[in-house]
Amino acid sequence: MIRIFILLLLVFTTQIFAQIQSQILESYPIGQDFYQDGIAGFYEDFQKVMLDEKITPCENPEEKYTINFIIYPNKEIKYVKDFDTLAIKNNKCAFDNVRKVFPKLKNWKPATYGNATVPALVNIGINPSDVLDYEFKIGNNGKKYFRNKTISEIEYPGGLSTFRKEVGNIFSQVLNSSSKLSKHNYINLKIGFDVDEEGKILNPKIIYSNIEFDKPNQDDFFRRLKNLKKFTPAKKNGKPLKSSFTFPISVTVS
Repeated sequence: MIRIFILLLLVFTTQIFAQIQSQILESYPIGQDFYQDGIAGFYEDFQKVMLDEKITPCENPEEKYTINFIIYPNKEIKYVKDFDTLAIKNNKCAFDNVRKVFPKLKNWKPATYGNATVPALVNIGINPSDVLDYEFKIGNNGKKYFRNKTISEIEYPGGLSTFRKEVGNIFSQVLNSSSKLSKHNYINLKIGFDVDEEGKILNPKIIYSNIEFDKPNQDDFFRRLKNLKKFTPAKKNGKPLKSSFTFPISVTVS
């Protein structure tokens, strides 16, 4: 009886493993990269191929193509058919450049799920003209990162440390004025917002919160947030750009 049970268990486990391998994950698990050295490594190799193969940049530098493809356990890739023919037509140069570069890229990293290496879907938007303007460096944490040489970074009066302090102050004001919020011992949330071409904060939203953040308190916080000083917007070739931010806030209430 024990031998039969072990045999059945072995067969069942083998079937599960085979089933996992045949599945295609809709996206890479959190914390896993689809390319060696992450997105920076991907863009660096993409740029190198464009330069080595002398691929001509698009006449319209705003052209961008979003490609969907599957990375298999053997590191081969297969494109997912794109039915958006209008987007391809409007970004034909970017589409062609991406398709020229991809066969030359070799450092794919298959996804893992449990103890198995599995196929997984990747979706990434690529502006080939922008990629040519990227420069690559190694950060203090030892990881590779990139920045666009033609873009000046967004700035806040007094620096981002001042912005963090001011956001903390207005959140404390909201907290102190709300008996509902102040009863919590610990509050952890992440907010998101845009900064427009004039440096104004727009479209604030709560992305995550470990507590219920009711609408009156949320509206009060967002009103105060939008009344902070203006940013100096990021610029590309001297032209102001719209930017998006995410910002974590953690508060221990004593």
